[in-house]
Amino acid sequence: MSKYRRVNRLLNPTKRVAAITTLLSFTLAACWMALIIYHRIQDSKFSPRELPRTQLFEPDSGAPYSMSMRKDKLLVFFSPFCSFCEQYAHDIVNTQNMLEGIQILFISTELPEYILEFSFSHPSDKIVYLCDETSLFSKELKVKRYPTTFLYNGKSQKLTMQFAGAVPIGQILQEFNDEKKTR
Repeated sequence: MSKYRRVNRLLNPTKRVAAITTLLSFTLAACWMALIIYHRIQDSKFSPRELPRTQLFEPDSGAPYSMSMRKDKLLVFFSPFCSFCEQYAHDIVNTQNMLEGIQILFISTELPEYILEFSFSHPSDKIVYLCDETSLFSKELKVKRYPTTFLYNGKSQKLTMQFAGAVPIGQILQEFNDEKKTR
């Protein structure tokens, strides 16, 4: 094959577009994977810290919620429109007997009527549904996806663990029990 034909083949517009498209696809896929890995590393870098002092509100009355700082807590940031959050709430309602001595707070930045609708779908005396109207509480804890769960140690008065995404409630309970044993 002559040099002219090889160069001509490379200059063929159809093959050039296909080569550029393939190259761009691989580049975008690599960037997307790097972004996912970066976020997982950031999520795993959690250091104990205090609860933000931002006010949360009860969705039914709009009254400010007074949080007991001496009690162990499971804080779940959720969206009423998240199917993983629906399943998570269902799992917690079904395992609430195992959560004795732990206060469960479901916190959302959505409108109070959506939070109430969600709470009616998942009734429990154990779960307190709250509204983060200003989103400051969520922003201060750097909540990026739903559900995101934090474990709060009432004794040290610090958030001790964070779980991002749909983590089985059994795994969270195991971590919580393991953390209690080390106190």
